[in-house]
Amino acid sequence: MAFKWPKWTFPVLIVALGIQLVIPLTTIWNSWKVFSRGEQHFLACAPVDPTDPFRGKYLTLHFAIEDSSYAALPDWKIGDEVYARLEKQADGSSIIAEVSTTIPKDPYCKVIISNLFQGTGGFRAKIGLPVSRWYVEESKAQELEVRYREHLRNHRPLQAEIRLLKGRMVLAGLHFL
Repeated sequence: MAFKWPKWTFPVLIVALGIQLVIPLTTIWNSWKVFSRGEQHFLACAPVDPTDPFRGKYLTLHFAIEDSSYAALPDWKIGDEVYARLEKQADGSSIIAEVSTTIPKDPYCKVIISNLFQGTGGFRAKIGLPVSRWYVEESKAQELEVRYREHLRNHRPLQAEIRLLKGRMVLAGLHFL
């Protein structure tokens, strides 16, 4: 006796395949929207050249603004999501002007509290940015690391170009100054 599929099987299969297409396409669309329409900012950073056997070569970026501490409230907890308002400086780079739990005026991005402590002026927080990796072609990762070391010897910084739109941040590129 031959097995016969129920009539509802084909529509369920089509819906399941549709969901599998919609989720990644939505993610790609949202990132592209931030990349194309977002406000451009430059952040000082330093790369490290690790390898992930499943994802390939990438540069882990450590941003200078993650080393600074910002005014915090006593009820904040490590891992909380807060908002950081960025401000452009005269040299073209950007810094965090303030960190708060309320959505500030643009440009801002969502950040995670990575550390809390009580300083002389009250509670302070260190933050972590939502972007930390720049994936590169296998053959170019080592070359980028070498170029970065040369720039360090000449006291020239590396800057990450980011784009901000309504709290979302996308890493757009790396620039050797």
